[in-house]
Amino acid sequence: MHDIWKLLKNVRVVVFMLWCVAVGLSTGLLWQFLFWHLEDLASANEGCEMRAWIKTLQGLVSGVQCFGGELPFLFISG
Repeated sequence: MHDIWKLLKNVRVVVFMLWCVAVGLSTGLLWQFLFWHLEDLASANEGCEMRAWIKTLQGLVSGVQCFGGELPFLFISG
């Protein structure tokens, strides 16, 4: 426990931890807004056939974000 307090006394470590929390919260907010926006688009459509596929569309969007956006950059960054 003594080593943890020594680590938390370093300002750079605390700023980095706060930055990671802020970026994580912002990313989560953005992803949830995307799902909310997709559901609004589906309900704004007059036909109900799109409403049945909205969860599949949200899953595909999440998969494309992960496998098409994040995963290649994790391999590139090493």
